[in-house]
Amino acid sequence: MRNHMWDVVVMGGGIAGLTAARHAQELGVERVLIVERGNDCGENNARISGGLIHPAWMDMKDEPDVIYQAIMDITEGTAVPELARAYADTCENAIDWLIDQGVSIDAKNSDVPYMRWATAPHHSGTGKRIDPTRGPDKMIQTLYSNFLSNGGVVEYNSSIIDAENTDGYWEVKVVNNEDSQVTTKKAQNLVLADGGFQANKWLVDHFVGPNASKSVLRSQSSQQGDSLLIALKNGAKVVGMDKIYGHVVSRNAETNDLLWPYPPLDKMSLVSAVVNSHGELIDEQFSNGIALCNALAKSADPMSYYAVFDDLVWEHEAKDNPYGSPVPNPDLVERGGEIFQASSIEDLSSQIGVENLKDLVEQHNALHDTQNIRKKITSAPYYAVPIAPGITFTMGGILTNAEGEVLNNKEEALPNLYAVGSCTGGLDGGPSNGYVGGLASSLVFGLRTARNIASKIKLATI
Repeated sequence: MRNHMWDVVVMGGGIAGLTAARHAQELGVERVLIVERGNDCGENNARISGGLIHPAWMDMKDEPDVIYQAIMDITEGTAVPELARAYADTCENAIDWLIDQGVSIDAKNSDVPYMRWATAPHHSGTGKRIDPTRGPDKMIQTLYSNFLSNGGVVEYNSSIIDAENTDGYWEVKVVNNEDSQVTTKKAQNLVLADGGFQANKWLVDHFVGPNASKSVLRSQSSQQGDSLLIALKNGAKVVGMDKIYGHVVSRNAETNDLLWPYPPLDKMSLVSAVVNSHGELIDEQFSNGIALCNALAKSADPMSYYAVFDDLVWEHEAKDNPYGSPVPNPDLVERGGEIFQASSIEDLSSQIGVENLKDLVEQHNALHDTQNIRKKITSAPYYAVPIAPGITFTMGGILTNAEGEVLNNKEEALPNLYAVGSCTGGLDGGPSNGYVGGLASSLVFGLRTARNIASKIKLATI
């Protein structure tokens, strides 16, 4: 089969690509190949995710109109309406499909809409270590097992380095990352699904900000932007390229694997005085941690910041646990994260080397009157935590229509070229960097793309 024409070649075996491949099989597509950089069940972010499946923080089985409005609200009207509509209309079907595949789904907290559908069992992972007992990893294991047992083929430790549409089919060049051998596959349809470009420093600096690649990579290292480069070479349109999804993390996460992807420091940092080693205070107020993370990543020196706060914040916001995951107090300390403590702002200033810290704290306290998210720093002991932006995935990417077809600059579909998951754009983003749900959108558009491909193959054989 390896030397024959493939019906579908999928670039990347994460949740989006795997969903597209598996569902295509179910719809009668026989010759399906996944090309995956990693080994075993691949190197993908789904395996180390929190496992919450939600559309824009809503319930997967909410009314489609409610979900659609939530998407448009959280992105402040910037989401492509066609994509938002398709996403909202397919959420219930997507979660039912995942359960039918044998994936264990249970509520992490049934009182919270975005926690009602989560992969089980629920326990937080640690760093990039793959834990096969966690719900997200079990989900990926189950889908791979279903795909392989039904005749699917996976080429592990391999990357697609080029693809060209020739005479109605794709010539896909694949390199084996172990022996550097290059082979050419022929495919009727090509699905791009490698998860974004967050691990490619040049692309991150080019599109997000000139120093953004200095941020902590809160992601697997396999997302190198190969899908993006292939799409651009073939005339694709890209959108929203300057935005990222991520969380504020300990600066020590760069070298201490125990400190990513958890605990996120968003809640604590949003109310703190965020200052840098150059003696500057961020005076803008952010509505969410993703927006703050973007601001840090786009700054001149992303790895120079501290969250400065007092004991009231350490005992309250630092313990706030909206996602059921590790939190700064106590997990930051227990996992070896650096934290400075002092009985006076002057002593804290000396410890972190920010000479004008007292002035910055006074500026922060004054901003509280107009930015009430900020908490005044008044109650000793005082704390400073070295923080950094942690990039999980890039929000921008390849523009597609609602059926996964890659669009060119005139927004016309490129023949037999598709993209799904975090290598695409058009949903997440907006002025406040609204996040509409990674696992859910990957499932939805994986399914929709598979149905589109299968219907075209069926029509071609009539």
